[in-house]
Amino acid sequence: MKEITYPFINLANVKGVLIDLDNTIYDFETPHQKAILASYHFFKKIISFEEFKEKYSFILHENIKGGLPCQHSRYHIFRQIAEEKNLPYPWLMAEKVNLAFWNVFIKNMKVDKNALAFLKETKKKNIPVCLVTDLLASIQTRKLKRLGIAFYIDFMVSNDEVYCDKPDKRMFEAALKKLHLSAQDVIMIGDNPKRDILGADRMGIKSYLVTFKEGKNKFL
Repeated sequence: MKEITYPFINLANVKGVLIDLDNTIYDFETPHQKAILASYHFFKKIISFEEFKEKYSFILHENIKGGLPCQHSRYHIFRQIAEEKNLPYPWLMAEKVNLAFWNVFIKNMKVDKNALAFLKETKKKNIPVCLVTDLLASIQTRKLKRLGIAFYIDFMVSNDEVYCDKPDKRMFEAALKKLHLSAQDVIMIGDNPKRDILGADRMGIKSYLVTFKEGKNKFL
């Protein structure tokens, strides 16, 4: 089991918090791998698991090479695979697979104890928190509710709101606007050195990188 390890974060003089979700508040990989297995069930008669994973990963990231946001809609990933394999009604197939993917994913999520403790501290100090995420708002909302932390998140900035991914400055500018704060008033917390940390640093926002370590029974 993985535990998210937070650095010491001094909240003195902090007026707002920007925070990532995936691999920052919970371990993304465990539910993700289970969701991929559940998705493959619909394709197992026509494609090997290895080929399925390769196609999934390629479609997920192919836009990045052209400077475009990652393809965050799993529906369109599964639709494209179904079309490539000449399956009937690929759009209907994609709907079924997408539903199964996210149901399994969200069922297997568990909030990390360190992340929860940090969010409780922000609420105790009346510091507003804005989620800054590259994924889709509808999915991230389901995750927040499943993790039991919706109460701690005051605002959200998502890919489908500003049509870009971190480290694009528009993500951070949108968060600052929602909080009615300047870059000097807030901090950014995330797991990705480029997307979260570099993106914040370019905006003049103090950032903190969270990491993982192996452990047992560390989730609440």
